[in-house]
Amino acid sequence: MKLLFWYVLSMFNKRFLPKIHRRPDLLKLSLADKAIVVWKIHVTYNFLDASKNRNITK
Repeated sequence: MKLLFWYVLSMFNKRFLPKIHRRPDLLKLSLADKAIVVWKIHVTYNFLDASKNRNITK
């Protein structure tokens, strides 16, 4: 269930949130852009963690 939740959030991020890594200078991001980057990292790490935990229990 956790894996499905993080997978759906990951797909949402991929489709609807802007791709900030294409900006020329990541050090000059606005506060909102920094929050988006942190959110994407949080979702990605949790998805990978849930994926890893699922494979260990199999």
